[in-house]
Amino acid sequence: MELKRELQDWYEGWLQYMDNSEAPKIYNKWVAVSMIAAVLERKVFLRWDKQVYPNFYAVLVGPPGCRKGTAMSPGREILEEMNVKIAADATTKEKLASRLKEASDTFEAVDGQIHSYAAMTIFSEEFTVFLGYGNVELMQWMSDWYDCKPKWKYETKHQGIDEVDGVWVNLLGATTPELLQESMPRESFGGGLNSRIIYVFADRKAKLVIFPFRREGQGELHDMLVRDLQIIRLQSGEYIADDSYLDRWKEWYPKQHDRQNEDDKMSGYMERRPTHLHKLAMVFNASRGGGMTLTDVDFDRALALLAETERHMNKTFAGVGKSQFAAVMNRVLQVIRLKGEVRYSELLKQFYYDADDKSMGMIVATLERANLIKLDRTRIEGHRDFFCLYRGREDMPDPNEVDHS
Repeated sequence: MELKRELQDWYEGWLQYMDNSEAPKIYNKWVAVSMIAAVLERKVFLRWDKQVYPNFYAVLVGPPGCRKGTAMSPGREILEEMNVKIAADATTKEKLASRLKEASDTFEAVDGQIHSYAAMTIFSEEFTVFLGYGNVELMQWMSDWYDCKPKWKYETKHQGIDEVDGVWVNLLGATTPELLQESMPRESFGGGLNSRIIYVFADRKAKLVIFPFRREGQGELHDMLVRDLQIIRLQSGEYIADDSYLDRWKEWYPKQHDRQNEDDKMSGYMERRPTHLHKLAMVFNASRGGGMTLTDVDFDRALALLAETERHMNKTFAGVGKSQFAAVMNRVLQVIRLKGEVRYSELLKQFYYDADDKSMGMIVATLERANLIKLDRTRIEGHRDFFCLYRGREDMPDPNEVDHS
């Protein structure tokens, strides 16, 4: 029997805890998911076509000032308080492998069997620094770790071949679109490590908080979150999907299987989307104390979070393309979108180190032909300066202003 908890739902408790924060709510949601996963480790699983474990590679993406660190830091502090095994922010791949091996542990399953595993959570507010630039071998290692292989073998510099039993790695990182595109080879988008990462995009902080330290009742809520997370940490064994969960799956999966995505950079992610859903369902079940029986409630919450995240995920890859202006074009569009309208001369001033007058003229002309912006030359005398107006879709609300909880 599971110990009595103090919060009805841990995930919702975390969102309440982070309410007086400038971090986008979608960031806070994925920090909560990553924290629950970090304590479940490899001790729980769902038997599907293979055993599914609740680990995630989630990366918060946004320009500087989006409060990615604001979202992540409180989560890391609590996990460190609970002595969860967390990897260093920046290290060599050899040290990282050694850290994973040192994390080896055992647990006793409900049937009395002892299982060995090695669980590690990576919290990195500078994901591209952690990953390194074009570090293909580390990317391959991390792809292997994500798949939770029973045994992972690797070659050491001095001791030959070494191996780790029961690999389980969970990642929460943060970066900007520009740094991500610089650190990962262009051909990696759509496959490999990238296909295993859930990119959580926001383009601005959620709100202005004048006094972030004024958090009435936060001390008590903090203690409840820690105590309940300790209870969640005690879970071990198999999750079972009941008929209501299976009915939801039977209705959803055929549509998902036939779904085509026009963006090839999202194709790898879409292939793993069903597995992400199972992992999230396990996390949401643990969050609400669902007794390790997955129901339609867990399915619906998992699908809702995926759908909310996917609405803006492809903005992570904006600027990844063959055009020499692809990256700066995306940044110009984001400036126009955020301001609503911008004078052409202001864009030249802001991006003078990336594009001269001729290049900027080509960029705004391309954006106009794509029907993303409108050029207004009527309000300024002469044609050497003009306004660039955003013409984005009105049915695509801002991720920071919509509550999908």
